[in-house]
Order: sequence, then C-alpha cells, then structure tokens
Amino acid sequence: MKTSSKAFLILISFFVISSCDLLNIEPGFYRERKKKHEFFRCDFNGEEWTYSYQRSGGWLDWGWDSPNLRSTFFRNYDNGDYLELYANRENDSGTRKQTINIIYENKLVLGKNLLKDTVDYIVEVSDDDRDLYDRYYLDLDFDNFIDVTKIDEENGVLKGTFQFRAITKDGKKSIKVLDGEFDLKIDYWRPIPKHHEFECLLNDKEWKINQYFYGSDPLGAIYILNSREFVLQANNYDEGVFQFYLDSVAGKGAININQENKPVFIRSSRNYFLDSSFNNVMDILEIDSIEKFARGTFNFRAIGQYWDDTITVSNGYFDSKCVFYK
Repeated sequence: MKTSSKAFLILISFFVISSCDLLNIEPGFYRERKKKHEFFRCDFNGEEWTYSYQRSGGWLDWGWDSPNLRSTFFRNYDNGDYLELYANRENDSGTRKQTINIIYENKLVLGKNLLKDTVDYIVEVSDDDRDLYDRYYLDLDFDNFIDVTKIDEENGVLKGTFQFRAITKDGKKSIKVLDGEFDLKIDYWRPIPKHHEFECLLNDKEWKINQYFYGSDPLGAIYILNSREFVLQANNYDEGVFQFYLDSVAGKGAININQENKPVFIRSSRNYFLDSSFNNVMDILEIDSIEKFARGTFNFRAIGQYWDDTITVSNGYFDSKCVFYK
C-alpha cells in the first residue's frame, strides 16, 4: 500500500499558565487517569502540563471523557501505521490554547520511534489577548522521539513516553517538551483493511480513495459467479465516485468497459458516460474467491452528461475486497 512519506506532525499552541501547579495534585490525580487509560502529561517549557476539560469551573475543573483528549491508531498491513495523540488545554473563553497533536505515519514499534522532518509546522503559539501567533518547526538538532512501551491490541491501549524541541523559522524562538508520558485507551483503533487500493490519473491529476476512513468502506467489489458480472465502486467523498459494471468476466484478462446507459463517474451531481470512440479497457490481474479480492488496471475516457467536458482516466489501478455470489 502506498502511503504518505510524512513521519510525525505535532501541533502545539503555547502560552504561560502560572495559576495551576499540577504537581500539587499528584499522586491521586494522575493515578486515576492512568487507571482509566486517560493519562497524558509532559514538562511543557519547564511547567507541568496535562489536558483540560471545560465545563464551568475554569482551569481546575477537570473531568473524564474529555473532548480535549482523543487518539487514533490504524494498523497498516504494509508497515505504514498511523498514530495520532491529541491533547488540548485552554482557558474558559478559548482565547488562549495549548494543543499537542502528535501524528506518526510509519511503522510503529515497541521502543524508540523518531520524529522526522516535515514541511508543515509542528508548533502553533497563540494568545488572542496578546495578539500572539507563531509557528514552530521541528528542531532536527534535538533528539525528538516517541518511545512506545506497550501496544495492547486486544484492549486497544498504547503506553509510552515522548519528547521534542521546535523552533520558529527565523530561529529566534523555541519550545521544549520533555518527560512526556501517555497511557491511553485509543478512541479509534482499527487496521487498515487489506486490498484497499484504488488510484488513477484523472485528466493527469492524481485521484485515490481515502486510506483512513470512518463509517462505510469507500472501496468494494461484487462478482456474480453464474452470470460473470463484476461491479466495482470507489468513492473518496470529496472528488467523486467511480463505478464499473462489467459483463462476461471469466477471470484474468482484458475486457472492454461497456456500461450502456450507466455512468462510469459521478462528480458534483454530474454524470460522465463512456466515450465509445476511445479504447476503454479494464485488465483483471487477479480475482480470487478464496482470499476474496480482485485486482486490476483500467483506462477510459468519458463525456459529461451535458457534453461540455471530457475526462480521461489513465494509469488506473485497484486492489479491492470482493464479495462473491452464485
């Protein structure tokens, strides 16, 4: 599976809070959070830090099931795992915020996982009252990492430590997060399914389905054994839906795409129908009723329903789960 080359993204908005010393709440406060696997803390530029929960009582009104704490872990079969740890602290009015959002997109292993460079900023500093807003980027001269000490896939729990340093582009400002710890019941824990690839060039622009998703699967196929009908649909929600209806698919091999009056692509309520003057072809590379998947390539050209635009799809490739019917 092709994945993004991004390794870690950490976003932090920073300001000084002197009225709340969380060390005075230890050990019972953190002990309860660890017990519930809702524990996330660190040394934030020399001050003890953890997430807040705003209901009515300000900085010291903490609670469980906090919207200021969430986490996601997708286990990718092809070594491109996705981990996001989000923790936020803000004042009652929301004018000042501290947010730590660690995103790791690589193989997650027990032990040290290095934070790597990214073109995106990794720190945000904002305080509306002081009209302050800065962006910080990972300081590559520092030992930036997340150290995973426990991956409990059965119960969906991750535990570990972290640290990093970030600087502004001009190098005049820096922040340092040390002694970070987390013990979290992951809110969204799921594997990325095998056979979940669909990509092509649509008018020479890359188009692909979402790798990580919630709710219904954006890619799926059906094969009817008796009639040899093959149906494939791919939806990335933002940029349209591909749908193929093929007859007489006996197995491997190339077959002309001929869908009569069915659109092959739908975008913004506009239907696109195959251009019969073009060589519209799908090549089935594998169709496996035991492992239940289908894989192949495709190319076609289609015309908008009002004949005012044309799309050309090239370098198409899919590897999809497939449901087999008699």
